[in-house]
Amino acid sequence: MKLWIKLLCLSLLISINVASIAGEIQMQTNQVQVNKNNVMAMFRYFETSKTRQLQLSDLNKYYTTNVKMLINGELVSEDIQAFYDHFKLMLSKSRDYQIIFDKNPMIAEGHRVAVKYRIIMLEAQHEKTMHVIAYFTFQNGKISLWDEVVSSSSPHDIGLTSEVKKEN
Repeated sequence: MKLWIKLLCLSLLISINVASIAGEIQMQTNQVQVNKNNVMAMFRYFETSKTRQLQLSDLNKYYTTNVKMLINGELVSEDIQAFYDHFKLMLSKSRDYQIIFDKNPMIAEGHRVAVKYRIIMLEAQHEKTMHVIAYFTFQNGKISLWDEVVSSSSPHDIGLTSEVKKEN
């Protein structure tokens, strides 16, 4: 009878551990989905900024105050203000733009999301296409790092750090 009780206790402990692990996996899965949704909401915001002014206060919804941005390995911003300045500069160069996602563009795990997309920018006299693979890292539900590799039809003009620094 003692062996039966020991086996029952062992079985109960295993069940509790499995349930705990399953709950933890479910929480991680939920957080991954939240991060993916936040990335898509951020891109939708940029789409709507075509018809209204880009606002620093709006960016605070998606990014940490110390958000860093890297483009092709070059540091573009180390905080939300420099990040805002970068996007303001990019938007000022174009009269219109479109963000196009590939089929199944997103991969996510833990606090990281990777996205593949294209940006078509209509500038004064020409159209520029940029192919982007972006890697986002989240901290407390907001993007703390945007690290992207960009290939452009105009590689000399993709808005890197030097352009932002010249204006400051």
